Amino acid sequence: MFTQMSRGLHAVQVRWGLALLFACLLLLPVTSAYAAGIGGGSTVVPSNSDICVEGTVINHKEELLDDGRIVTATSSDGTAIAVAVDEDGEFSFEEGLAAGRWTFAIDVRKDGEEWEPVTPASFDVMLDYSQSDCYQIRFKLRQVVTVIVVKIDENHNRLADWEIKAQPAAGNAFAISYEGTTDANGEVVFRLTEGNWIFSEYAPDDVNYTPVVPTNGTQALEVEAPGPYTIRFKNRINIYGCIDVLKQDVPPVGSGDTPFPLQGWKVNLLKADGSLAAIGATDALGMVSFEKLPYGPYTVVEEERVGWETATVGSYDVELTPAASDCVQVVFDNQQADPEYCIEGYKIDSNGGIGLPGWTIMAEPLDDSDEDSDDLVTDGLGMYKFTFSGNDYRVPGSRYEICEDYEDIDGWVPVGPTCYTVTLPQQPGACVVVPNFVNQQVGHSQSSVTPTPTSPTTGCAKTHIVKKGETLYGIGYKYGISSKAIVAANPWVHNQSHMFVYVGQSVCIP
Repeated sequence: MFTQMSRGLHAVQVRWGLALLFACLLLLPVTSAYAAGIGGGSTVVPSNSDICVEGTVINHKEELLDDGRIVTATSSDGTAIAVAVDEDGEFSFEEGLAAGRWTFAIDVRKDGEEWEPVTPASFDVMLDYSQSDCYQIRFKLRQVVTVIVVKIDENHNRLADWEIKAQPAAGNAFAISYEGTTDANGEVVFRLTEGNWIFSEYAPDDVNYTPVVPTNGTQALEVEAPGPYTIRFKNRINIYGCIDVLKQDVPPVGSGDTPFPLQGWKVNLLKADGSLAAIGATDALGMVSFEKLPYGPYTVVEEERVGWETATVGSYDVELTPAASDCVQVVFDNQQADPEYCIEGYKIDSNGGIGLPGWTIMAEPLDDSDEDSDDLVTDGLGMYKFTFSGNDYRVPGSRYEICEDYEDIDGWVPVGPTCYTVTLPQQPGACVVVPNFVNQQVGHSQSSVTPTPTSPTTGCAKTHIVKKGETLYGIGYKYGISSKAIVAANPWVHNQSHMFVYVGQSVCIP
């Protein structure tokens, strides 16, 4: 009995020993092979522990793409596995993936079409055997269409530095806005998704323009693949010119000093018709700038001041043209003048108020001690001016009778007084203004003559004789009078074309 039990125990031991030996034999090859795979660079995975990765490809509208693109998985040691996206927009890696870092990438471009990634077209995933289900990844792409926007002027010159905006129109819900600036060739390139788009143009800060095509400055475009599209904005560019004015004090010759800027002097800018375009005042550097001026002719006129005289000229005619790339420079040189007394006025034709040249004007002193003055002849504008030294004690407060010699010129008759009495001030200053001497040709009826103003006798603080380049509003500004007040004080201007005033006419300063 003991023998039988011993034999039975021995049999059990043998069977357990054989089982253990068999298990060891099975385990040895697998462990060795796995270890060899880790160290040798090849990839061998346990047959019962494959790693899988599944994914989808969608467009920017969240729709699945079924266009057969290739997705590649590349391990850190360079092993690459490629699969195709199926008709449902899906792909999967079922075999060959081992634990470790893998790079998954999709072929973005497609023949005849333009695509770009919305999410990265390549990214890394760390794989391991702890994942019971397949890893899930996704690629998101969008199809784009090239749209070229061209910016030109009316002469088809390409324009740089214009901002162009592309904005999705109503219904294009998945798109975003884009901005671009035209390059040296006048172009900006957009890569847009399909759908309705609105394009708008915006000029540089210093450019004024009038739209030609399109007239409202915007364009709508239905963008569809494959493209490309080219659209164009055409404008008439209203380029402006500018004038820089310098006013300076010129020292006496031989003083060794240099010109110095004059601050606070008014400068008027007149249009071709004599109307006022702009008014400025010189700054601490003696400068005043007139900017954004349309091309054309202008006259720049400096302010007149007692005790100063022009060393060059008192006005400049300037023509602004596209050829002038920089501002036109104008320099007024002035110098101090000895104070003097003066009497001035005009001789004019009642027909149109135009000055009459060649007429003799006389100044007769009314007091025996007053200084005599020679007769004068009116110039081409009908103007005359008597001057008296400011250092002569006989002059201040003197009274003079100013008369015209109308009898020496045949065919003319006076309209109004032929003599006026004036009194010089006690201190040198602005000229005493004599009312206009007005004449008309024999045979012209008074009713057919254009009314010509003479110096008002009431309601005026003083009168101003119109000089070349002056306007009624400019004269009012010079004396600090509003445009409404200067017109109200001179109602006769309503009878003149465009309310212009002419050289030699008297303006009432209220």
